[in-house]
Amino acid sequence: MASAGLVTLAGNGFRNQVLGFSTVMAQAGNGGVDHAVLTDSPGVDRLVSHPTTAFLQGPGFHLQVLGFPTVRAISQQGGADLAFLHDSPGDDVFTVHPRQGTLAGPGYLTIVQNFQTIVGRALAGGSDKAFLHDGPNDDVFATTLTTGNFTGPGYFNSAFGFGLIEGRSIHGGNDRAFLEDSPGDDSFATSVGVADLSGAGFFRRTRGFASVSARALHGGFDIATLRDTPGNDTFVSRALVSFFRGGGFFTEAVQFERVSAHAEAGGGESGLPGRHLR
Repeated sequence: MASAGLVTLAGNGFRNQVLGFSTVMAQAGNGGVDHAVLTDSPGVDRLVSHPTTAFLQGPGFHLQVLGFPTVRAISQQGGADLAFLHDSPGDDVFTVHPRQGTLAGPGYLTIVQNFQTIVGRALAGGSDKAFLHDGPNDDVFATTLTTGNFTGPGYFNSAFGFGLIEGRSIHGGNDRAFLEDSPGDDSFATSVGVADLSGAGFFRRTRGFASVSARALHGGFDIATLRDTPGNDTFVSRALVSFFRGGGFFTEAVQFERVSAHAEAGGGESGLPGRHLR
């Protein structure tokens, strides 16, 4: 376990401790299932992790670990601490909630707790997936071709470079989602509680959001398919915007070349004679 000013390395039959050093490195290379725990200072600290190495640094200290398959970093002394988690060449999964998250892949696990900002980066290859979760307040999930960000009171979580990025609204609040297309041909499809935007090399999904807006801003021939809820819904289509509203849900397609709306789930619909194409 390592914190600013104090580092302890302990195992079966031994315990080593250093005190007062500004820079400390610990290496795991002799077998065993080793794990490292890093804790912060009262200042603004930064964690940077890779599958085989990680460091936590802040005002006056630098802690580094090498070769530990499990690394846990804990922000417990204040400060707007930041964590940057990097993937492996294999298939990795980034799972993040407000102020806590994990990045896991072949042979490694990185865990962060109570960090205000958590960023997962998929840069090394593999079929990587990211799952971002909301808090109990009003949160915003926004994606582009390369990123997905979830923000709310007291936290900012981001996924960069992941092929699949999914935002999940499961903890309450009036959460909203905004999805942006790619320069290629993309498809946006909705059903009750789920919305998908996909294209060449990327897939974005939302679950449980009361409001989802997809925006075709970057070119290509983009297609939107909007579906109703089991309740009474209203469909509106204008030159650049089409949307479904009803049953506590709002789904919107902006600047899509083609929009198809389907009343299939039941209820009394208005503004739609069963199916509409633009």
